[in-house]
Amino acid sequence: VQEQGQHYLVMEYVEGGSLREVLEKEGSLPAQRAVEIALDLADALTRAHRLGILHRDLKPENVLLAADGTPRLADFGLAHVATSSRLTQTGILMGTLDYVSPEACQGEGGDERADIWSFGVLLFELLAGCLPFRGDSFMARLNAILTLPVPDLSALAPGVPDGLADLVYRMLEKDRC
Repeated sequence: VQEQGQHYLVMEYVEGGSLREVLEKEGSLPAQRAVEIALDLADALTRAHRLGILHRDLKPENVLLAADGTPRLADFGLAHVATSSRLTQTGILMGTLDYVSPEACQGEGGDERADIWSFGVLLFELLAGCLPFRGDSFMARLNAILTLPVPDLSALAPGVPDGLADLVYRMLEKDRC
C-alpha cells in the first residue's frame, strides 16, 4: 500500500504466536500435526516460488499460527525475487545458519532448492524436537551442515512413518544434482 508517498506493508494479524513458541512448549509435534503444518507451508512456498520469490529464511520463528492453528509463512525480509536485480552479493551468507543449505553455506547462489532444504530442517525439528545439524560454535554447525549425515529420524522420533522420514531425508540431501 502506498499513502502520501510512503510504502506500507499490510499483513493479516495472526494471534496464535509462532511455531517456535509451540516447539518450546511441546518439544516436538505428533507426525499428523507436523504433516498438516508442512502441507500448508509447502503450499505457501510453492506459491512464492511460482512468483519467483525465494524466502531464504524459513524457520519456526517465521511461521505464525492463526487462532485455528493454521500456519502463515511470514518475514520475507531476506526474500529474493528472481526477476529483480541482485539484492545480495554472491558469497554472502543469508538466513539463519541452522536452516541454511549447504550450497548457501559455501557462498553459492541459491534457488528454490535452498528453501526446500530449510523446509526439511524445519520439518525434522517439528518431528524430532531438535535440529538435525548441531554444534557448539558457528564453525561446528557449519561443518555439520556441510559434512555430517542426517541423524536417524526414526531413532529420535519413533512414531514417524517411514515415508515421512524418507521425505525429510530427501529434502536434506546435500548433493543438489
